[in-house]
Amino acid sequence: MNIYLQCFLIAVLGAALKIWKKFINARNDAGKFNIEFNASVWARMDWPTWPGSLIAIGICMFLVDVLLAYKPWMAIAIKPIFVTVGWTGADLVISLLGTSSTWIKHIADVKTTIGDKARGTLNRPTPLPQTTEDKQRILTMIEQAKIDPDA
Repeated sequence: MNIYLQCFLIAVLGAALKIWKKFINARNDAGKFNIEFNASVWARMDWPTWPGSLIAIGICMFLVDVLLAYKPWMAIAIKPIFVTVGWTGADLVISLLGTSSTWIKHIADVKTTIGDKARGTLNRPTPLPQTTEDKQRILTMIEQAKIDPDA
């Protein structure tokens, strides 16, 4: 199989792995904040990730011959390098064009603001627990929130 085709396929798999991780993270974040998650809505929100990743991979494909002409010994490492090319290309595109995480965080912020207003703690951030008593107090607040959602 042609080295260019192999590098392309390996990079696509690297990008797919990163996009899959992004999907799992978005689904988990939505679950943490009690936000309804829909895979097809996620795909529509982050659709630029795939073509953007392919463009990033394509750019690097044009550099294979330059790299191998400059450092011929790199031929043995070119395939693992392209896993990284796919992963980082997808990561860059996700950070530039992905919108689902932004929306999940925005909705979570709105929900926590509503809760803070209801509890009168809007302008006081919740501190991290420093003592055992702090931990117990926060755990009690969390438990009460589960039992009484209108608290």
